[in-house]
Amino acid sequence: MGRAGRGVSPAAVLGGGGALLFCAFIGLPIIALLARAAQQGGFWDAVSGDVALTALRLSLVTCAISMAVVVAGGTPFAYLL
Repeated sequence: MGRAGRGVSPAAVLGGGGALLFCAFIGLPIIALLARAAQQGGFWDAVSGDVALTALRLSLVTCAISMAVVVAGGTPFAYLL
């Protein structure tokens, strides 16, 4: 007898429910903020302005540097463990 006779495990239901709840708590406020900001005039001008693009570039560069440090240092350390 294979897996066909079994139902869904309680752990899968609880895990999926927890993930859904987490996404709702994180995602819904972000969606609400974006919807409110999109209703404001000049939203696209503010997002695509020089200051916003400079901040985005800085975020991407620092993220790339930190990811390189984590991969370069973490991978050899993981092999040692």
